[in-house]
Formats: sequence, structure tokens, C-alpha cells
Amino acid sequence: MFGYVASLSILALAVIICIMRSYGKNKKIAKTVRVILYALLLPVATNFVMAISINKQTHEILNIVYFMSVDVLLYFLMKYAYEYSDYSFKKIKYLCMLVLAGDMVSLAFNPFKHHTFTLLKVVDNNKVKYAVISEWYNFVHLSISFVFIVALLVVFAIKMAHVSKLYFEKYLVIELALGFVAIWEFYSVLLDELYDRSIIGYEIAGILIYFFSIEYNHVLLSHQMFDKLVTNVSAPTFFFDDSHNCIYMNPVGMEMFNIDKDDFEKPKKVILDFLEKNNKIDSDGFQIKIPFVKEDGEHIFQTEYKKLYDKKNELIGSYIIFSDVTDDEKKAEFERYRADHDSLTGLYNDSALKRKIEERLREDPDTEYYIVTSNIKEFKIINDVFGRASGDALLKQCAEILSKISVNDEIFGRIGADKFGLLVRKELFDEELFLKSSKDMVKIPENEDYPLIIQIGVYEVVDRNMPVSAMFDRAYMAMSSIKDDVNIRIAYYENEMREDLVWEQKILGELEDAIKEKHLLPYLQPQVDVDGKIEGAEVLVRWRHPQEGLRMPGKFINVLEKNGKIVNLDMYIWEEACIILKSWKERGFDNMYLSVNISPKDFYYVDLYEVFMKLIEKYELDAKNLRLEITESVVMNDIEQKLLVINKLRSAGFLIEMDDFGSGYSSLNLLKDLPVDILKLDMVFLKETRNPERAKIILQEIINMARKLIIPVISEGVETEEQVSFLSDMGCGMFQGYYFAKPISLEEFEEKYLVKNE
Repeated sequence: MFGYVASLSILALAVIICIMRSYGKNKKIAKTVRVILYALLLPVATNFVMAISINKQTHEILNIVYFMSVDVLLYFLMKYAYEYSDYSFKKIKYLCMLVLAGDMVSLAFNPFKHHTFTLLKVVDNNKVKYAVISEWYNFVHLSISFVFIVALLVVFAIKMAHVSKLYFEKYLVIELALGFVAIWEFYSVLLDELYDRSIIGYEIAGILIYFFSIEYNHVLLSHQMFDKLVTNVSAPTFFFDDSHNCIYMNPVGMEMFNIDKDDFEKPKKVILDFLEKNNKIDSDGFQIKIPFVKEDGEHIFQTEYKKLYDKKNELIGSYIIFSDVTDDEKKAEFERYRADHDSLTGLYNDSALKRKIEERLREDPDTEYYIVTSNIKEFKIINDVFGRASGDALLKQCAEILSKISVNDEIFGRIGADKFGLLVRKELFDEELFLKSSKDMVKIPENEDYPLIIQIGVYEVVDRNMPVSAMFDRAYMAMSSIKDDVNIRIAYYENEMREDLVWEQKILGELEDAIKEKHLLPYLQPQVDVDGKIEGAEVLVRWRHPQEGLRMPGKFINVLEKNGKIVNLDMYIWEEACIILKSWKERGFDNMYLSVNISPKDFYYVDLYEVFMKLIEKYELDAKNLRLEITESVVMNDIEQKLLVINKLRSAGFLIEMDDFGSGYSSLNLLKDLPVDILKLDMVFLKETRNPERAKIILQEIINMARKLIIPVISEGVETEEQVSFLSDMGCGMFQGYYFAKPISLEEFEEKYLVKNE
């Protein structure tokens, strides 16, 4: 008896330990295994108590509990078998419960029917014990138990028949454990001993199930899967022990280093040479890229080396993997090239050029450098006339020339559109070479005689803390200063250029507030007849700045023309003129007119007809009182479209004045086609001449021609009595100029010319 109780106790303790350890496991099957182990404790406990008890009634109750607990154990073993084999237990769950529940009910009636067992009093070692005498239903109960055990064996046998040999071991060990239970129980029945030893078999089976289901790592499976994995990996892979002896190498690794399958000495030499060469012999791990020459050329390998340690931080070995990243490196190199280079010319792009220049200036602080930029004048027109392909070919020529003349350590690239940039040492900059190369070598393929003009701007690097983009801005300023002068191809930056730019920015930044606060004032210059009688006035503008005082038009008009903001100013002055005319009309001076200027850009930015019609409607004016002045430059381009606008305005009653007539080169030609109502002769025509008598003859003929065309003439810029006299003799009847009055404020004008007539 002592041996039996000791065995039960030791195995029960092992089961309890397994239960406790199962709580720390994350495997899905752990919960079901834990329930089996808990279910084992009840039959173990009943057998333990019966082994030491001498009470018959206790024996009878505990035997029934034991038989029932075995049924419960069989149920959870069946559930485990299905889950472990990845089958659905739901299909037989209720059948198992029905069969086992029936068996348990029948067992419960044994105290009344004695159909399962009876107890026989025996004496064992001078101690009273009760032996179980099986009745007919006990054999039914045993049969149910054996059927369930056989079913369990069948479940695992079916699973083993349908899995890879790699997984055969996983199910075989459980099959053997359950087979052991069946044999052990059968053996226990045959022995018909006083103590039921079958529960020992269940305990051993439970412990085996726990171990192989939860604790056991399938070494053979892991090794075979690892072998399959590494063998099929395309990267050469080597594993070494703690002394750098090779314990595994895959086929591609053997091929890469020309190693025989059974040669494990060469890999050791390879790895040690590699570690020593890269000074990594004591490193725990690293990643580097190395070149390696193969039959098809040089390859780049991403090499990963790592030492492996156990839980006690003892070295157990290392591995090295050579991953071929040649294609990735080529793609990355291409992407880097594409990110830094212009796709059309192959030169550095804007961001890369400026970055490289910044690096050079930082690395070479003692050398004097020039920033040089260039562009092709009217490149957009070339694109429009000859096509995009010709424009691209032209840009490629520029890039080739830049490459040929940059033979030293210059840094150059395409900044964008038709602009190129260069950093060159000051001492090596050859202005004549640049000019000659750009003039002689750059041609349009379709028309080599087309006059191409390449302009160059140069900035000497003085302040190296200045952003490179700002240096290029200064080179652009120099280039922009050339403007339309065809005799100048290269210009050097001067500080005055920056001052002009700052002034432009200041003007543009202040314009909106100036309009809003009415700091832009209409100034009027009278237009009079030969007797000095005032007929009207031209509206000019002055800027009364809060801090700087009165700004003359020359300070801001050109800036606004250049940037298109002249439109904002013009519309403001037009409305101011209408306000003045309305005021005069209300005071009885409805015969007075005002002339306002129209800029060439006004034709493109606003609908002139709509704007002026709304103004005269808003202020209830007669269109003839608001005269519109244009210059011949207005109609130098898009003449047909502009003529439509001018004719619509004339049809609405507006009078069109041609300003500065005679100061241009195409005045007579324009007069032939342009419908104007009044000519304004510029006296500069007389001043800027070497032969004043000849100029007077021409002037006389212009006035005679205007008279024949029935076009009134106003002479502006009249400054002397002599000019008034000979112009009057020629037939000119209207004058404007300092001789009569300079441009004056509205208040002064009204005080001088209107108040006395009210």
C-alpha cells in the first residue's frame, strides 16, 4: 500500500506543478491541458483516500466518484484530441456528453442496484480493506472507457496520416502516451488487485500530454524547417560556433566563396579575414556594404554579422549573411542622380547646384569666386516660334558649351527654364571666352541665322554667410540690368542694383495702403488755348508719403509698370478723375474735361470698356469730359484686339488722345490705322535734335497733316514764349507745359482756375 500511495502522491505533485506552469504559457492549447490536469486530481484524490480509509460506506461513495471523474477526464481528453489536431470538437461534443452523462447516471444508482460493483471486506497486512467486485455494468463502464481511448488513438492516427513527416513527431508522442494509458488500464483490469493502478497511467499520460503539448520544442521539426529555410534563402548564410568554426553554410554561400560542401575550414578563414579586414573582430554585431566581384561583374552586398548569446550571456556562436543589394543600390544611385540632376541637360539641378556651391565655399574659404548666371533673351518667343523641341535642343547646346568651357573645378548646372548657373574661381573667369562661346556656338537648328542673345550676370562672392540663393539673386539683378541693350551681353553686380530692388519691394509693399489711405494724389496740369484760356487738364499723380513727403512719378511709375501694379494705380486715378468731374459739374463747370492715362498693361488686366462705362454711369458724366490718353507703345502688340477696344470706347463718346506723338519710330504708320481724336506733340522732338530747323519743318508738316485729317493738336512740354509763338504760327491751338503751369494739386488748381469764375 505504501508504494501505491507514494506513487499517487509523487505523480499528483508533478500534476500540480504542471498546472502552475501552464498559467505562464501563451499557447492556445494550454487552457484545455490545464483542465485535463485539474480533472486528474479528483480521481487521484479518491484513490488516495480509499487507500487509507477502512470505512465501507466511504469506499462505496468514493468508488462511484472515481468512476464518474474518469468519465469527466475522458470527455476533456476527447476535447483536447480534437483541438490539438485542429479538428472541430463541436461535431461530437454533444454525443460524448450524452454517452458519458448516461454512464454517470447509471453509476449513481449503484448504491441501490449494486449493478456496477459490490465491496468485499478483506484484510491486507492486518488492515481491513474493501475490494471492488465487478458486476455486469462495470464491464459496460470499462467498455465505454476503452471506446473513448480507442477513439482518441484513432483521432491522432488520422491526423498523422495527413500531415508532413516534419509534424509526425508532434502527434506520435501523444498517441504513444494514450496508448500507454489503454495498455496500463487493460493490465490493471487483468490484475484485479486491491488497488486500482489505472489512475497511475492517467497521471503519467496527463504529465506527458502537458510536456509534449506545451513545454516540448520540436527540435527535429525546428532543425528541418530551419534547414529548409536557410537552404532556400538566396543570401549566402553561414553559422559559426563560439570559436568561429563553421557549423552550417547554405549552397549559395558555398558557391559565392567557392567552398566545397564538406570543407568547414575555409569558411572559418573567410570570416576571420573579413572581421580583421573591417576591424570588427571584437564586435557583437554590425552591418556594412561591401563590393564583391562575380562572373557578371561587381556586386554590392549588405553584410550582417551578429554574435549570439544564451540566457546567461555566454557566447554560443555567430552568423553572417551576405544580401545582394546591387539592384537596390543601382536604383538608389539612379534616384540620387535624378534628384540632383536636370532631366533634360544632365547638369546639376537648382537645389543640387546651390548645395554643391555652398559646400565648396565652406570648404575653400580663401579662394575668391564668382557666381555666374545666364539666360537666353526672349526664350519663350523661341519656344513659341520654333517649337518646344527646338527650345530643348538649344538648352542642351548651352549645357554642352558650359561643360566644355568649365575645364577646371567649376560647379555648374541648370537653375530652371533657360537659366544656367556657375561657380568659378575669379582668377579663372574668362569673360571673352564666355561671350565668344555663347555667340558663336549656340544656334537654333531650324534657323542658324536667328539672332540669339545670351545675357550673363556676374556676382563676386563677398559674404560667404549669405545664402547661395541670395548670391544668385544678385547675379540675376546684374543680368536684368542689361534689359534691352543689345550691345551689352554681360553685367557685374553693384550694390546700387540691390538698392533698386529693395526700393521696388518697398513701393510694391506700400501701394495698397497708399491707395486705401488716399496718399496717391491727382495732380492736374492745365491744357490751354493760344490766349491762355483753360479748357481742361491732364491728370497726373504724386505720392504723399507719411514719412518721406512728396514722391514724384519717376520714383514709382516704372516700378509699377514693371510689375503690373500700374493697373491698380490707373483704376484709382480714373475714379479720382471722375469724382473731380462730378464735383465740377455740380458747380457748373461741366464744359471742363480731364485726360487720364492708359497703360499698355491695362488692356490685358481689365475690361477697359466695362470699367469706363461703369464709371461714367456711377458719377453721371458725359463720356467726352473724360479723355483717354494712350501712347503708341500701347498698340505695338495685339493691335487688332486693342483697336476693337478703342473703337468701342470712341463709339461710347470717349475721346482718344495719342500721347507723345512723334517721339517714337512708327507714329505715322500708326496714325494711318489708329482711330484717334487728338494728337499730343512732344516738344522733346525739338530739343533732342542736331538740326532744329529741319525738325521745325517736320513739325509743321505734322500739324498740317493733322489739320487735313481734322485731328486737333495739343503741344505738350511747352516751356517758352518763343515755342508758343512759332507753334501758334504753325497752326497749333492748344498747349500744355511749364510755360503756362506745372502740375499742381487739385486744391491749387481749383483756387487758381475755377474759384474766380464761380
